[in-house]
Amino acid sequence: MIKYAFVLFLVIFSINLFSQDLSKQQLDKLYNDFIKSRTLVGNANTSLVNQHIKCNFALINSVRLHFNNFTLQQQQTLKQLLTRPTLQTSLVSPSGYYRIHYDTAGINRPNYGNDTLFYTHLNEVAVAADSAYNFEINYLGYPVPPSDNGAGGDDKYDIYLEYLGDVYGDTQFDFTSGEKGPTYTEVNSDFTGFPTTGLDAVRVTIAHEFHHAIQIGDYIYRDTDVWFHEMTSVSMEHFVYGSIHDYYYYMSHYFDNPNRSIAENDVSSGDGYDVAIWNIYMQKKFDFDIIKRQWELMPIYRAVTCFNQSLVERNAFFSQVLNEFGVWAFYTDVRKKFAPPDKFFPEGDNYPLLNIPTIQLSSNATVNGSSFPISNNYMNLNIQAGGETDSLIPIISNADYLTAVNSADSAASFQYQVSTSSFTSSTDISGKYYVKLNSQIPQFWVHSEILNNLLTSEGAYTSSVTDFPFPSPFKYDNPVNTYIYIPVDKKNSNKAYINVYTVGMKLVYSSTAIIETPFGNPVIKWKPRNNNNEKLSSGIYIYAVNSGGMVKKGKLVIFN
Repeated sequence: MIKYAFVLFLVIFSINLFSQDLSKQQLDKLYNDFIKSRTLVGNANTSLVNQHIKCNFALINSVRLHFNNFTLQQQQTLKQLLTRPTLQTSLVSPSGYYRIHYDTAGINRPNYGNDTLFYTHLNEVAVAADSAYNFEINYLGYPVPPSDNGAGGDDKYDIYLEYLGDVYGDTQFDFTSGEKGPTYTEVNSDFTGFPTTGLDAVRVTIAHEFHHAIQIGDYIYRDTDVWFHEMTSVSMEHFVYGSIHDYYYYMSHYFDNPNRSIAENDVSSGDGYDVAIWNIYMQKKFDFDIIKRQWELMPIYRAVTCFNQSLVERNAFFSQVLNEFGVWAFYTDVRKKFAPPDKFFPEGDNYPLLNIPTIQLSSNATVNGSSFPISNNYMNLNIQAGGETDSLIPIISNADYLTAVNSADSAASFQYQVSTSSFTSSTDISGKYYVKLNSQIPQFWVHSEILNNLLTSEGAYTSSVTDFPFPSPFKYDNPVNTYIYIPVDKKNSNKAYINVYTVGMKLVYSSTAIIETPFGNPVIKWKPRNNNNEKLSSGIYIYAVNSGGMVKKGKLVIFN
């Protein structure tokens, strides 16, 4: 009972003001940024220096949210810019739910490819809108956005196809300064030069924007949690249209800066676009319902508290889930082949590699660092031990959502110790290395280790490794693992005799070897070569090791 009372206390304590009171300077910056964005959109010859913007959702709705705090003169200007578009004509989607507004001539005329297919493309836009509705409402079970009471000509949900410069689209309140209410969507009428073009760009944009309509129509708009709004909408593109990969183009913000807080509102760091993979991970780890549950909690709690609360309801710990996400994020690109089962993104081989700083260490060292709340911190510790260099990558997770509620950029210090011998309160991660993490609030922190590309908690480097050759299969293209470790019975001998055969019992290697205990139990190291020091062909091989009259036999696999 005490444990659950503590969790409840954390949840209640973390409730905070929903919207941020802006200073006069912040209001002026918000106003000027919005005016600049509208000026760029209105000029067909103006480019944002090839910096395509997923959507202006945050900028527009922050202006609306704080509208009453602007000066009267600013309000008059904003009213003119915040009116619904007026386009020449419209069509209704096959489901009857959407009204698609468009122009047949001029700058706003849709250009999604071959102009002779103009009306065919318009029908595809309507079908795409219905697809987003079917998936997000009928399949996932989100509530239908509220009616706009006849704005736009009727009660159908309005989508306006208009030229938006380098912006994919936006979803915004009808003129109001509230936190919740009816909306309409604007979608760019021309995606020429975008990372994703034509109708595919339309499809993911509508899937993205329609979830914004659900978020602020049925739950809440909160500018301090705009990263969660965007994270969810970008992930919805992937969920609705899994074969369109526009979200790939925003991931580098996170993979280049993996130690940043997921809960940080920072345009230069992706503003939520770059961490859509968190929701992709959550859906794979749990299901779609856990994301929906977080939105049901959003009107009451801040987004990071919703994360924690939804996980508590699933009997899961936020810190452990965050750390496992860090493991998944490590095994991307060429590293995916080293991932343990079910701990990688299905499309991870198309994701970037994490940018992990390298630190050269001796066999015993202490590393001091700092961590933002709701972040995973990576270090590549190149350790010189026993005449070899090992790559030890700790993943240090800080799940302090209480601090993140008020200050996602507030760093906490930690100390990470590593040694080749056991020390007080250390954890044995391999039989070769012992580690310890010291942090300010230990209950929010978790760490795991990847040694030479292999996750230590998966049994790769435990004592059971000596019951079979490791790694098997052995891959020559692994730049770290250049040896196979083969188990032996040490008895009274420090040497072993090894023979390796093909499955046809052709001897390919024969030699003596020194018995070592790098993982706690006796093994010999074999660099997979034949007696002419040539790489072996891919296949299954049989080994026999004789040590002090005790023989161990088995099979191993080599990929060349």
